[in-house]
Amino acid sequence: MAGAEEAYNAALECCSNEPEDDKNNLGIQGCIVRSSFVHFLCSQKRLGEAQSHLTECETYAKNNKDFEEGELLQAALEAGIHF
Repeated sequence: MAGAEEAYNAALECCSNEPEDDKNNLGIQGCIVRSSFVHFLCSQKRLGEAQSHLTECETYAKNNKDFEEGELLQAALEAGIHF
């Protein structure tokens, strides 16, 4: 579990600190990682941590509903349901 959490955090750090490209790939990847991380944190009953990632994920997905043919928003909503 510790290795998985380290991987999530490393991916989020990369998505947050690297310059965005013209296709918003890092923003999209960051949202996907956050939605998955929410599931991970909820499974461990770490709801306080999950809440902040969920909020950021949902905000990004709602502001970019057309990205990935709506699948990005779907992933964010599913994480919210799990939460």
